Formats: sequence, structure tokens, C-alpha cells
Amino acid sequence: MRALVIVDAWLKYDANQYFPSLHDEVHAFGVFLNQVCKLERKKGTQIIHSYGEGKGYGNVDHNIPMEQIEIMPEDLILNYPGDLKMMLENEELERSKVFYCGFHFGHCIPNHAKAGVGDDANIIINLSALLPDGG
Repeated sequence: MRALVIVDAWLKYDANQYFPSLHDEVHAFGVFLNQVCKLERKKGTQIIHSYGEGKGYGNVDHNIPMEQIEIMPEDLILNYPGDLKMMLENEELERSKVFYCGFHFGHCIPNHAKAGVGDDANIIINLSALLPDGG
């Protein structure tokens, strides 16, 4: 089974204090990602939402998804990126068929990917947003 992991599609954290332009970019990109998820679900892709809650992520509440991203009943939610390892160990997913995207390339996405599958993760660049500082 192929899986698409959407990283950090949450809005509780007030990013505007650091990057005032980020709000509109996040909303627009979220609409795009949601459409991609709809198409991928039809192909049988398992959609996984990785919010990064847990050890190492501080007190940020990542459990509130952004309104642009629909979470369907068949989707999976990772409360911690490393939880994906159990699914791989139980052979529910094939490591080579797990792809990462979302927010933000060069920052959260590689951190989630490394915690989930290791250093040789599949990251889809054109489905990954950048932070305004390039991260």
C-alpha cells in the first residue's frame, strides 16, 4: 500500500508573530494539498496526517487541523512522527511507498520523515511548502 504523509497541517500555533505573510500562503497551499489528498484517496493511497505532537515538540497543540485539510474517517493520524515505525514493522506499509509532503520543506518535513522512516525518506518537493526564510 502506498501512503502520503501530510506534515504539520495545523493552525493553533501563531506563526504570524514570526512570518506575517505565512497565513495566506498556508491557507492557499492547504487548499491545494486537500485536492491532492482527494485524488490520492481515489487511487487507494493511505493518507496519514502527522502533527508532531509528543516529545521534542514543546507545548504546541498540534491536534487542531487547518480547515483547508479534510480528514476523512479512513485517514490515519500520527500523534508523533515516530509512530509510523510500528506500521512499517508490522508490514502494514512498505517503506519505499511512504511519501512525505506538507509544511515545511527543509524544516518539519525532513524531521518527521527521519523519525518515521529514516534518512532515505521519499519527500515530494512540489507538494511541500517553504518557510519564508527558505526553511
